[in-house]
Amino acid sequence: MTAITDADQANEHQRPPWGYLATFGWVVLALTLSVLGWLPVRVAIRPEILVDRTGARGDGVLLAVSVIVSAAIHIGVLALAARLARWPVAAYLGLVRPSNRHVAIGIAALAVLLLALDAASRLVGWHGGKFTVDSYRSARDTGALPLFLFSVIFVGPLYEEIVFRGFLFRGWIRSARSAVPGILIITALFTILHMPQYDWFGIVQLSLIGLLLCWARWLSGSTILTILLHALMNLWAIATVGLALS
Repeated sequence: MTAITDADQANEHQRPPWGYLATFGWVVLALTLSVLGWLPVRVAIRPEILVDRTGARGDGVLLAVSVIVSAAIHIGVLALAARLARWPVAAYLGLVRPSNRHVAIGIAALAVLLLALDAASRLVGWHGGKFTVDSYRSARDTGALPLFLFSVIFVGPLYEEIVFRGFLFRGWIRSARSAVPGILIITALFTILHMPQYDWFGIVQLSLIGLLLCWARWLSGSTILTILLHALMNLWAIATVGLALS
């Protein structure tokens, strides 16, 4: 199987993507602006978190709002960065249609990984991350489950894949030589971002899924494929939690 490299796509557009440090700088800027964006919204919804953060971490409504606001800001900032690099936004972020063959391969690989992780979870007696369970229960009990599901299954995968397998991938993986270190670094950052939400076993699972998503991006040249796989992964996780709580 021949990977569709970002170097080939860069040659097509005649302009190089942002450099390594500039790529990271744009992501840090987007992250900073997103925090400044969702923090006042969270306070407006739950003013009590200014004096008591108990329960805020597992609040499904706050999570949903934070994800949606963060997505809008991240995507806006990184789309601007792509335009300033004089690339079409969709091409820069890898938002191109994957082939049916790559979709089939990606879904099959994800299914195998999820089944293996499920078996490992049963073996070690792991019953889902507390953060996911608490957030789901909180959203359900306050009548905000549709908003929670929309943010976790659609919005979250959309913006996280645009950040990690879209923008960072474009800037850091420029050839076959840079693929392995670039994928490892991107996966490490993806895992670190989620560390406050999961225990050790959840982090191991997330790392393996991050590697799979990077591999799918490298194989297909499409962030649309990784968005689909990420959404399916989150759907699986939420469905598992929902069934357990029911």
